[in-house]
Amino acid sequence: MKEKDVLEVLDNYFQNTVFVQATMNDKYSSVCKLIELGADPSFKGENGRYSPLWIALNENNKVYCNLFLTKANMKNEDEMFDSFSKAIMRDNMLAIDFLCERNIHKLDTTGYLLYRAVIFEHYEGAIKLLEAESLYDDSIEYKGDYSRTPPKTLNEYLQNESHLSEEEQLYKLQFISMLEERGLYKKKEED
Repeated sequence: MKEKDVLEVLDNYFQNTVFVQATMNDKYSSVCKLIELGADPSFKGENGRYSPLWIALNENNKVYCNLFLTKANMKNEDEMFDSFSKAIMRDNMLAIDFLCERNIHKLDTTGYLLYRAVIFEHYEGAIKLLEAESLYDDSIEYKGDYSRTPPKTLNEYLQNESHLSEEEQLYKLQFISMLEERGLYKKKEED
């Protein structure tokens, strides 16, 4: 079996790659060797559930995230982007920091990253993304992931009543203020 073939073998039970198993079990030397052999941390396999990148982000593992983003050759841009988007959904500030520091957010041509931060009410992350010049597009109507409500624009999501902590409410107000300064937000007039 060639080295490349070994990197993509899935175990029979969990359908994970060797790279996923090494990342999950914190086998740093194995992870480094797999990267040296060309393993892709954004690859989760045909039937796999998680990529090594997703695991590292989900566990807030700065060492692996940094290693993956600086030393590895990530070929699967969609999976990489999906991993970051899921991390934003969980209010993972490490992921947002990595996105902004390495300009990965610039790959977002649809405004999806800020959309995730807004609909899940993670305004501290939304502020960081906006400061890093992530795309904010209010012309698109988004439907919430698990919602049966009709699609809304981001500005409509921002106008929703929410039950945020005092700190999160301040972040939300700061985010709206930043949008207003950029001419991206105008509160809808009441009838």
